[in-house]
Amino acid sequence: MKQKNIITVVTDHQLTADTIAKALGANSKCDGYYTGNGYAVTWTGGELVEATFSPDESFVLSTTLNPRHIFAHNFKFAMRNYDELLGWNKSEQDSRQLATITSLINMSKLVVNAMSPDLYGETCFLSLYYLIGNPLAVRRAWLPILTRQAIVKSIENGPKYPEKYEEWLKSEMYNLIAEKSKEATKIPEPIFVETPVDRIPDEVTALGIVEVKPGDATILADAIHTYTAKPTLFNLPQLLIETAVELDWQHEKTVATALTLYRKKLISYPLVKQNYIPLDVWKQMLHNRECNKQI
Repeated sequence: MKQKNIITVVTDHQLTADTIAKALGANSKCDGYYTGNGYAVTWTGGELVEATFSPDESFVLSTTLNPRHIFAHNFKFAMRNYDELLGWNKSEQDSRQLATITSLINMSKLVVNAMSPDLYGETCFLSLYYLIGNPLAVRRAWLPILTRQAIVKSIENGPKYPEKYEEWLKSEMYNLIAEKSKEATKIPEPIFVETPVDRIPDEVTALGIVEVKPGDATILADAIHTYTAKPTLFNLPQLLIETAVELDWQHEKTVATALTLYRKKLISYPLVKQNYIPLDVWKQMLHNRECNKQI
């Protein structure tokens, strides 16, 4: 591929890229991307590049900078390293995909950010964009649904209400940076994590706790783990490990299956760390239940 006038679309996962590519007519499948009809559609496999807050450097916050630039000034970017966390070698695969995305972007006249429509998707894309360092124009494809019409319109035109999108992004990005700056200047408050008894981490044994029963608790790093005999939601690392052990699935198959079920609204989105319903969502669920009782 030698042309310098393609439009590169970057999304989260191969399954989503496959859907977008079909809608755009990019039907030629290559190693790490699809191409055709003037488009290249590629994927990151999630958070390919990690953003780490830089508390030791001068904090940059200026009214002359937009929130994307402030994010670039206050974070450092590097390819993720899941090898130690998950116990399997993925760096080589990630490195190849990062090289593919970099090559495509360097051949492009425009980059389309088609990551998940939330702050996580925004920061994943911006981290990748700033690591690559090619100052190409970027168009945001806001895709809460993946119908052909929605994909084509969003890829070609950007968000339906661009001013509302920018207001939302500004607010979310400033809140993110404010939270990170607070974390860097004070001792973090512990979070509570409920863990099933049959998934007790090895650190508990190292602390000398031989028998752990439901209701017991211990402090590990920055979290207070309480143990329950009731099943909890899977977070992404737990899901990957469980399917590998119980079903002998490759991690790519697990992610593709989870995304398929998520798109069909059969499961919640498998978050990277969290394995419980967020408090604000739980409050909204209770509110909805009370409203239904009154109808």
